Amino acid sequence: MSNDSFKYDRTIRELMQAIPVKFTEILTGMRITEILDTTFPKVDERVADFIGRLEDGTILHIELQSQHDHSLPERMIDYFLRIKAKYGQIPLQMEDVRMKSTFRLDH
Repeated sequence: MSNDSFKYDRTIRELMQAIPVKFTEILTGMRITEILDTTFPKVDERVADFIGRLEDGTILHIELQSQHDHSLPERMIDYFLRIKAKYGQIPLQMEDVRMKSTFRLDH
C-alpha cells in the first residue's frame, strides 16, 4: 500500500468518525446508538499447542484442552488467521473432541 493510499484511507476513517448520527441513519436506514472505538491494538502473544507441516504440504494445527473452555472457538479463529498470515496457507485445524462446543474452518 502506498503512502498516498494510507493517507486517503486514514482520512476516510477519520471522516467516518465525524459523520453526524442523523446522516448515518439516512445512509443505512438504522439509528446509531453508539459510536465504537475503531482501534484494535495488538499486544498479545498467542502460542499454539502444535503446528506442523504434513507430507502433502498441509499445515496441521492441534489444540488440546484439559477442561471445557468456552473461548476455544474464538481462539481457533484467531489461530486460523494468524497461521494463514504467517505461513500463507489455510491450516487443517483439530481440537480436543471431548469439548462440547466446536468450531471448524474447513478448506
